[in-house]
Amino acid sequence: MKTSKSKSVTRRSIFGCMKGTLSIPKGVDLTEPVWPDWETYIDDKFGPDSELGVLFAAAVKKYNAGEPN
Repeated sequence: MKTSKSKSVTRRSIFGCMKGTLSIPKGVDLTEPVWPDWETYIDDKFGPDSELGVLFAAAVKKYNAGEPN
């Protein structure tokens, strides 16, 4: 970035300021579903034919088939 006097201004990055503050314990599977019964909850709350229910069912089917996102 240059100012009107043609001096170069260096900006410091805030990225990395919290590096090392998050640790994941050994043995934790980050791909494991957090709430496996979510599909049942969505169906009960909104109905299996709701837009959200249909989208979620399609995502679950895709996930179970091992397809990429």
